[in-house]
This record gives sequence, C-alpha cells and structure tokens, in this order.
Amino acid sequence: MASVRMDRVTKRFGRTTVLAEVSLDVRDGEFLVLLGPSGCGKTTLLRLVAGLEAADAGEIWVGDERVTTWPPHRRNIAMVFQHYALYPHLDAFENIAFPLRARGVARAEVVQRVRATAERLGLGEVLTRKPSQLSGGQRQRVAIARAIVREPQVFLMDEPLSNLDAQLRARLRTELSRLQRELGTTTIYVTHDQVEAMTMGDRIAVLRDGRLQQVGTPADLYQRPANTFVAGFLGAPAMNLVAAEYALRAGVPGLSLRGQGWLPLSRAYPTFSPEWPLTVGIRPEAVELASDRQAFAWGRVEAVEYSGFESVLVVTAQGSQAVQEWAVKVLGTAAVEVGDIVPLAVDPDHVHLFGGEHGVRLGTLAAPAEGLELALAVEGAQRPPVVAPSGPMPMQEVF
Repeated sequence: MASVRMDRVTKRFGRTTVLAEVSLDVRDGEFLVLLGPSGCGKTTLLRLVAGLEAADAGEIWVGDERVTTWPPHRRNIAMVFQHYALYPHLDAFENIAFPLRARGVARAEVVQRVRATAERLGLGEVLTRKPSQLSGGQRQRVAIARAIVREPQVFLMDEPLSNLDAQLRARLRTELSRLQRELGTTTIYVTHDQVEAMTMGDRIAVLRDGRLQQVGTPADLYQRPANTFVAGFLGAPAMNLVAAEYALRAGVPGLSLRGQGWLPLSRAYPTFSPEWPLTVGIRPEAVELASDRQAFAWGRVEAVEYSGFESVLVVTAQGSQAVQEWAVKVLGTAAVEVGDIVPLAVDPDHVHLFGGEHGVRLGTLAAPAEGLELALAVEGAQRPPVVAPSGPMPMQEVF
C-alpha cells in the first residue's frame, strides 16, 4: 500500500487547460473520491496518476517514489474503468487471470489467487461464463476482481457504477466500501454522483473547471462548504442560494434577500458594505414551515414531491425585485397542498453566508467563520468598510 501525492499538476490539451496546478495528498489506505461535474478534469487527473496521460507540469508521487515520467506498467496501479473493458472471447476466470498471466505468475498461484478473489466478490459460480453471459453487475465485479487480483499499491476507479441500475448501484456501493476497508488499499474513486461521494469516501475532493475547490470529509463539505459552488453542488435538493445585501429595517441591521425576505443580524455578527457581494445559503432541511421563529419570507407552494420518508416542497416567494424559488424538505407527508401560502423560518445557526466575487464562505449568521482574513486574502478582495447602522443596536466588527 502507498500514499499518493500530486504537487501542482497541470494538464493542457492544445490551448485548453483542463487541470491547473492541482495539489492533493491521498493518505495510505484512504478512500478518496474525486467529485465534480462533467468536464471538470476528474478522469484526466486519474489518468495522470495511472500514467495514461503525461502531465505538462507538476509532479506525482506514489509512496516515496516520484512516478511522474514512469510508464503505466512500472507504477503498480490497477484501474477500473466506467466501461468494463472485458475480453469478450475469454471467460470470467481468464479475464481475472489475465494480468497475472501477463506477468508470468506460476499457474498454481494464478488459480489460487483468481478463485480466492472471485469468492470474495461472489463470482465463484460464474467463472466459466463469458462476458455476454453475465449481468451488468457481474461484469463489473469481474472488472473489479481483475484489478484486485494484482494486489496493487493503489486502486483507481473511474465511475465504475454509472452503467448500473439504481438498486444494483446502491448494493455495489456498500460492497465496494466494505471491500476497500478489508483490503486497506489506497483508492481514488471518480464520480459525478454526490450520493456515491458522500456514502463511500473517507474524504472528498471537489473539482471545478480543473481547479480544486475543497477537500474534506463528507460532513465537512456538507456542513461547512468553502464556497457557493461546493454549497450548491452537494445536497439533493441543492442548497438554496440567494443574493443578499446589507440593509436596515426600522433601525435594525439585517440582510435583505433580493427584496423577498429579511434576516436580522445578531449583535455578534459584522456589518457589511452595501458594495460587498453577499450570498445567503440555506439547506432545504433547515427551512421550517411552521415554528415559533419569525418568518423571514412567505411563499406559495408550487409542488409537493413525496418520496416516502420525506417530502420536498417547491415554494416561490414573490418580492419587489424578483421571484425566488425555495426548496423545503420535511419528514414524511407534508401537511400542505399546492397553492397554499406558507411562512418560511430558519435557525440562524443554519444560515450560511458567502461573500466576494467567488462566493467564499464567511460562516453562518450565528457564527462567523474562523480565519476570515485568510478567506478574504484568497478571494483577492479588499476588506469591506464597516457601515455604522443607525439606531440603538451596536454591532461588533470581526474583520
């Protein structure tokens, strides 16, 4: 087993930069998921680690060895592709055995290792069948077994479950996670499916347009997204993101949500310049329809999507500037119908705030983020001037 380190890796195709100085450390034995939309550079980064593509700049290390210029066969890395890439004229046994035979492994050891791997993946009874006689799930297991039987230092998996139906995909997610824990092999897994990323990865690395956005545990990314892109990409439905501006209402400082809602600021939170771009983010499950809290907005129920355990409501709030669509998640059956006018309330602890051109995380309304100066430095923005509110409520500056 080995760690993997990517140091300022850059890849270009012609004049197009698909990866821009990506630096990422994958710990020994870790299951790391590369997550992002199509075209963000996930598969390209995986192919650079495998040696199937050459980096234009930067270095790649596997363990203590710099493998940047090594050909694939020297890296002791096994890759599982989105398409099974099985040899149609060989049965399952020979497909699994192929990498061992190519390395000249003794016949007796080949038989022992193939059968042991097949039993681990539930393929013991189909080893004599050819790929055309196997189900999609069985073909994928054969492809995974072919990678495992080599006993490599690192597994690379490029969306291996995307061609399977939802039920089989869910089952294989569990099996793959269990298998990786048992083997303890460092694994880099590419997907655009956030459910796979959240349920399988020890950590998730989010990519956008060839640039690393955030790396952390699933809980870190969900609860403390680094910017509006990560906030909107993780979660189903996605986080509600609304442009906001600092304003006063009856002398009380707060945030106006595009004229459609109002969130008062606590005494412990900073004031903002009217020119400072702000975005409010609220997870659908954090929005309450009825509570003791004061409603920040009222809206009309446009749709109710019932899925058994929970329901998702689509609520539109009409304001003076625009119409904002809110996603609201409630447990069980929602006690509302399409057309109802409902209040929307939220706990300040669950209201995320982002600022600047790129939507850097500033914290929640109840708790500003630590290291805020660093976030602003990364943003490349100037410190926003403090606006002194009129009225008796003092505000504490934390910039």
